[in-house]
Amino acid sequence: MGQCYVDADYQKAKIPGDGITEMEEVLEPHYTFGNYINGCIKIKDIFANIFASSGLDKWIVEMKKELKEEYESKIRSFAKIGVSERIDISEFDSENEAKFNYWKENSEERLKEIFVEKNYLEFKKWLEGKTKKENKKSERISGSDSKSSEDESKELKDTESEKIYIKEIELAFNYWRRRTNHFGIFLKAAYLKFAKVFIDKLKNAVSNIQNKKLFRALTSISHRMKIEIFGNIAFGKYFFKKDKSHFDSFYKALNKMEKFLEKFKVNIKKPFVYKKKNVPKFPKVNKVIWVVRHSERLDNDEEEKNKAEGDACFNYNGRKFMLDNSPLSDEGKLKASRLNKVFANIPIKEIFVSPYERTIETSLYLLGYNKIEKDSIKKENNKIKVKTISKEIKNNDLKIKLEPGFIEKLSQCGENSTGYEECKELAKHHKGLNCEYKPIFTREKAESFKEKENRRWDIACIPRLKEVFTQLLKNNAEKTKLIKKSKKEETNEWLSPGEENAEHIVIVSHGMVISSLEQMLSGRYTNVPQASIMKIVELEEDKKDPKKQGKLNAKTSPDENGKLKNLRMIFSNVTTHLNEKGRQGYYLY
Repeated sequence: MGQCYVDADYQKAKIPGDGITEMEEVLEPHYTFGNYINGCIKIKDIFANIFASSGLDKWIVEMKKELKEEYESKIRSFAKIGVSERIDISEFDSENEAKFNYWKENSEERLKEIFVEKNYLEFKKWLEGKTKKENKKSERISGSDSKSSEDESKELKDTESEKIYIKEIELAFNYWRRRTNHFGIFLKAAYLKFAKVFIDKLKNAVSNIQNKKLFRALTSISHRMKIEIFGNIAFGKYFFKKDKSHFDSFYKALNKMEKFLEKFKVNIKKPFVYKKKNVPKFPKVNKVIWVVRHSERLDNDEEEKNKAEGDACFNYNGRKFMLDNSPLSDEGKLKASRLNKVFANIPIKEIFVSPYERTIETSLYLLGYNKIEKDSIKKENNKIKVKTISKEIKNNDLKIKLEPGFIEKLSQCGENSTGYEECKELAKHHKGLNCEYKPIFTREKAESFKEKENRRWDIACIPRLKEVFTQLLKNNAEKTKLIKKSKKEETNEWLSPGEENAEHIVIVSHGMVISSLEQMLSGRYTNVPQASIMKIVELEEDKKDPKKQGKLNAKTSPDENGKLKNLRMIFSNVTTHLNEKGRQGYYLY
């Protein structure tokens, strides 16, 4: 069972297309883990009976039924499935006429009219504003060739009718796709919980015969399961709307399953003959990439947000920040400091950070360069207040590399330019920055993706991420020497065997970027809690097996055969580290 679950973790997912796709294509990545388990687990009858008797099967059927009903009524009714071409709304001009004609040919006019009618109030308000603007522009144009105001309005209405249809159907699909996340993370938690109970029983039995290698492997598997189970359940409990996720019925069924499993006993036959095949084998890993979302922003507080919008900037601790550059709140600093509990015991080789204030602050707490002063935590007017102390940074301490390639989705960064400060200015306020680092993306290159990322689409950052990740892995491979393997075996619940000798890279970024990254690597959409952790590994290439080298074939895209082909996402949304003295309400989006 242990080997079955280890192998399931490293499966390469099938990624849905970047557009409106069939329901089963969207759900398939959520099944990848479970389908692998169903194919390799030896106690299939026990597994099937417990899922049925606990109520988990019933929960799965109900969730799939609701997802299908919503998909049929809100998506399929308004879109011709299989259309691969999608329009960037901000780019509408004469050059895109062919693309809009493509949409006309592949979607029914009647349905477009119905969709606009159902969104009529929003459509009318938007259209009237656009029309007035265009009419004023038309009035300024003189000469007999200029169009009449009436003609301008009619032409504009036709144009905007096309635009709102495409824009709103993508948004509707986006909302529906978010709901598949409820289904996927709970389903995986159930599969993990089933195995963890048995593995813990086996681990306890093995400890009595003092088999260190087997015990360590089972302990590592159990730790990894615990981290993801806690993260998935806590995320669902505090983040999702319970009427949509059916959390209560899921949790009741999960607890019922656990009670059934506790009745089973695991015994080791004596004498126990040790064989290498008894120990679960983990794949060889070159790199472990930890992706962290920044902690809570100051403008998550509505009062602070309104104040900043009134001032057209944040006035905070004697500094001014543009509206897209919110610093951390004191609550955010406290949460960020808890990241150090995880990363203090991980041998980080490089850390790449989005150059926004909130990500830089988060990284400083993660590294332990900033700490919350002991006994300074208190509440004032129902808000957390803390005092921060900064350690002295030595020359040989790890320095933070500011990477604009990891900034937030560009449409979230303000109407004009991105509002972060340059490294030399930031170094006046923060120690530990490496201003000699030459970033993969300049500010200008990052901003060049703004039009592409202007879709109302939570995974719009994928093209930028593919480029920056490919270059990051290439640069890292060229300059990094292999770390000598150590014979010392240590237990760290965040690392699997062999990963302590891999190269560890940390990236501190933003919600939309991390959502896009999960879609890019696992094919699943996710919401991303603040100060949560995602773990990605780069597998060592198997030169003996050509099939594992990702060679080009008719069904494989070029991206899958470059630097990205060996990346696997192990887990995401993890917030175990934020659980302090029973407090679990840390799941802000």
